[in-house]
Amino acid sequence: MKKLFLSIIICFMVLVTALVVTACDTTHSVNLPIGEGFVVSPVQGYDFNQITDGGSLRFRVTVAPTHHQPVVSLGDITLLAINDIYTITNISQNITDLSVVVSLRPPVYFSVNLPQGDGFSITALENYSFAAVQNGNNLRFSITVAPTHENLVVMLGDTKLNPANNIFTIYNITQNITNLNISVTQRNVLSVNRPTGAGFSVVPLDGYYFEAVEEGANLRFRVNLSAMAYDPVVKLGDMILEPNADSVYIISYITQNITNLSVSVSIMPTEFDLTPLNGQWEYRFGEGWGHPQVIEIMIYDKSITMTYTIGGTILDLKPVVIDFIDDTYLTLSLFYECAASYDQGGYGPEWKLVFEFVNDTLVPIDGRIGFILTTGEAASFPPVFVREGQLPFDLGDILGVWIFSFSQNVYVDEVQTGVDNMTTIMTINESGITMVFVRNGTTIDTITVLSIQFNGEVLSFWIAVGYPMQMNFYNNTLTVFVGAVTGFLGSGNAFTRE
Repeated sequence: MKKLFLSIIICFMVLVTALVVTACDTTHSVNLPIGEGFVVSPVQGYDFNQITDGGSLRFRVTVAPTHHQPVVSLGDITLLAINDIYTITNISQNITDLSVVVSLRPPVYFSVNLPQGDGFSITALENYSFAAVQNGNNLRFSITVAPTHENLVVMLGDTKLNPANNIFTIYNITQNITNLNISVTQRNVLSVNRPTGAGFSVVPLDGYYFEAVEEGANLRFRVNLSAMAYDPVVKLGDMILEPNADSVYIISYITQNITNLSVSVSIMPTEFDLTPLNGQWEYRFGEGWGHPQVIEIMIYDKSITMTYTIGGTILDLKPVVIDFIDDTYLTLSLFYECAASYDQGGYGPEWKLVFEFVNDTLVPIDGRIGFILTTGEAASFPPVFVREGQLPFDLGDILGVWIFSFSQNVYVDEVQTGVDNMTTIMTINESGITMVFVRNGTTIDTITVLSIQFNGEVLSFWIAVGYPMQMNFYNNTLTVFVGAVTGFLGSGNAFTRE
């Protein structure tokens, strides 16, 4: 009997063990989708990695507010949520094709009312806009108070806004704002009329304002003339005002509003017949040195334009004809556009330039354009403008290939480590000059010079800003006597014909 009872117990234990092993062999898993804009989490009591055979999985998908509601799929089947819970039933194998797809919502924008009124102007900072502020972002702006007003107060509803470094900020905007208000009070000040007219502009000095003058104070200003204007006459009523040594006009001890300040100027004639100069003129140098420079003058009857190109940047020089005497001497006044010089009419420093029209060339004999057309002590020779694509000089005697070679020691930490063999190959043809610089058999640079002068004895050209070259042609050699660069093109170097 005891043996029978033990046998029954042993059989029962074997059966339980078998059932346990069978249960362990039939648990399944479901892949957990991961991505931007959503989080998948199981409902309490469920596990993506421990699902009994034939069991279910219940889970939620939490979506970020920046994204649309999800599309949840099991293979090709779209799952629908009930009370925000997704369910997969009767799971009898591992699942690897559960997916969640969410798309980004378009940004939501709000607006902030832009206050209007006398005595102030409001400006949003760069990359900020009163009309479109993305949900949760800030708005930053500045306020300029007119000299006629004071006591600036900025309110957002009942909250006063204070600036930091003169910048106001409204933070974390999540709805349209309609209650931004700005107030200023008018100062008890006097004013002076500001004359306007052709050929001049009246500009107050810093800290002075025509529209706001304290009683008993003075007003200081300058009269800036255009290129064609001269001889300004400034009057206060019938009294002529004279400028001081700094070209500043002063109205002293103002005790009432002034309405009779006037300015008149004389204007030079603008009608010149430029027909003899018709065409396109150019001066080129520095080709291949990283900053090629080209100055072009386009003349057609009574119109003239002029551009200065530096390494791809083009300056419009705004030429104005001052005079054209005897069809020979052309005088120009030049400006280039420059926002910083707004008070001078929107253009930068004035350059005056006088050309002589001789032998079908335009030769500057006085004045400058920037650094490169300086004449006199600052230049060994004036540059010559030629008609587009032309060379006005006979280069027949110096056509060909010219070579200059030399050697130089190489030092590292004051110790000689070798010798460099240097060669300059200069090719002169009817199109201009090409220079090739070679070190130890390897080309290290090439430049092209298109604007050349040659009088039979002296070859002259510029290779870059501040780098004039002149060579004497004598005894079938070209010897540098005005050198631009030491070494390759130094003074005294003698080029011989190949």
